[in-house]
Amino acid sequence: MKCAWLLPLLFACTEPTHHGQSFTDAVHVICDAPAEADSAYWSANLKNTDAIELFETMGKLSPAARQQRLTAALARAHLAHCRRFDPAPPR
Repeated sequence: MKCAWLLPLLFACTEPTHHGQSFTDAVHVICDAPAEADSAYWSANLKNTDAIELFETMGKLSPAARQQRLTAALARAHLAHCRRFDPAPPR
């Protein structure tokens, strides 16, 4: 029982999850989803309520607001980019 005091500290330092999925894992799901992902895919794979709200609102935002929100979400998830929202390469 010497280390019992570590458990609360460990839980305090970890990112909270929603429905068993961390925000980082959920952002990975969003960014790496196949182009043909449908509602069944999203309901089966996306469980974090913060990420669901982020994903649902992205289409309703102006391009500048969407980029700002995405940048903040990627920083929170410790990711450098998101394939789903990366600009298309020039042709």
